[in-house]
Amino acid sequence: MGTSDRFASIDSPVPMQVLGAPTGYGWMRLKFKSSAAKSLRVSAFDCSDRVHFFLDSAPLALVGRGPGASTGLLTIPAKAKENTLVCLIDNMGRTSEGNALGEPKGLFGPLTIAAPFKAGTPKLEQGAPIDPLSVRKPIFDLESAGHTNPRRVTWHFHHRKKTPLVLVIESFPTLGVLILNDKPIAIIPAGTWERVVLSPELLGKSATSLQVAVLGDPDTALASLKASAAFYELEQPIAAKAAWAFAKWEPPTATKFKPLGKSTGLAASSLKGAPVWWKGVFGPAAPSSTEPLYLDVSHLSKGVAFLNGHHLGRYFSNTADGKPVPPQSRLYLPEPWLKHDHPNEVVLFDEHGFSPEHCSILSGQARISSH
Repeated sequence: MGTSDRFASIDSPVPMQVLGAPTGYGWMRLKFKSSAAKSLRVSAFDCSDRVHFFLDSAPLALVGRGPGASTGLLTIPAKAKENTLVCLIDNMGRTSEGNALGEPKGLFGPLTIAAPFKAGTPKLEQGAPIDPLSVRKPIFDLESAGHTNPRRVTWHFHHRKKTPLVLVIESFPTLGVLILNDKPIAIIPAGTWERVVLSPELLGKSATSLQVAVLGDPDTALASLKASAAFYELEQPIAAKAAWAFAKWEPPTATKFKPLGKSTGLAASSLKGAPVWWKGVFGPAAPSSTEPLYLDVSHLSKGVAFLNGHHLGRYFSNTADGKPVPPQSRLYLPEPWLKHDHPNEVVLFDEHGFSPEHCSILSGQARISSH
């Protein structure tokens, strides 16, 4: 299985680069007590990329970006005792351009009880045009200085509690300026999943006006926000006292692997649903072959592959429920990494425990070996 037993205590969740894991996966663990058995609706908006959550070793939710993941919310059926929540954090890399350079990775904020907040239906209202560069500099992909359309997407609501709200935007067609009570507070980039926390100090005690002024067409922006924007009230952390820990993600030692089959009573099907490390061999590779070799990963889910100790790369072939994720179906096996006088070893980490029993080694398009 993929769970690490090398957890070290940390004070609170912080970005993975702070924990010494700037790339790849990482493990985070939370132990907390609940006064009673109850269902907790929890926000995980302070996370980046993808995070698998496991409650007492059972798969619970997949939160984050990409196929098969939900965006920022999960339900925890807490027991009236100590609960153990384990997170497998998937760092999918950083942007090479745009307005999110240097973004934090991993789970970097508390898990908070969240409740949907009704802010009403947004409408278009007139307002003064704004130069986005007066709010933040630089703004990449903004070719020249310009001003927003005077027609702004607008919400009016009251929030009398001393709790923060979070605005979640699934996607947005153009660059916009977020304006709270006539004060610009943030830039909303085009085409991103955006989360903006509105603190009680910013919201105030009277009626709140929240607007989005855009550089593009306001009617398109209004339709997009009606479909993809949601508000949540962040009530309190999941537990008053919580014990956090972190462990680096790393391959298990050779003694941790167990053979499949009747002799061990271990079947590949019994492991599906949770992260699993797999190991197998093929070859030796034919030294005279001029055809490149590939590892077929079309029957796996999402994970990482290694060849003879070398990192082959990542793959994403299927979601947890078996829905194909094109276009990747194979990984190239570099010739210098192949052994011609000994068997070659392939190690896989599959996030959903899909079995490599149907994986093969391909020569061009021809199947030459089962793996």
